Amino acid sequence: MAKRYRFDKVFHVSPFIDMAIAYDWRFTTPGATLAVHMEDHKNGTKLFDATLQLERREIGAATLAHALLAFPPMPLKTISAIYWQALRLWLKRVPFHTHPQKRLPSDPRGASAEKPR
Repeated sequence: MAKRYRFDKVFHVSPFIDMAIAYDWRFTTPGATLAVHMEDHKNGTKLFDATLQLERREIGAATLAHALLAFPPMPLKTISAIYWQALRLWLKRVPFHTHPQKRLPSDPRGASAEKPR
């Protein structure tokens, strides 16, 4: 049995994605495998589409110890990849959307607007 959730964006995750987005998330029931599919839509147009396919594997003490020793720099690699992609988007001049709590009252979309400090 698959689950599907459709909802409007209410949390500011990426400054490169406007808040006026509708999410469509689908999950298969966890078993031997798990699939997660996510789409972002704005005014009926698909902006983003991602799928994650996972395979269940048992985690024992030895497997967990091996993973911790084999991949200690993984958090650093992940953070670096996020900022690298953000830099690439910024260099392409993709619009930057300020966090809703930091927007000026005169700019409801928040594109490049910040409250005075």
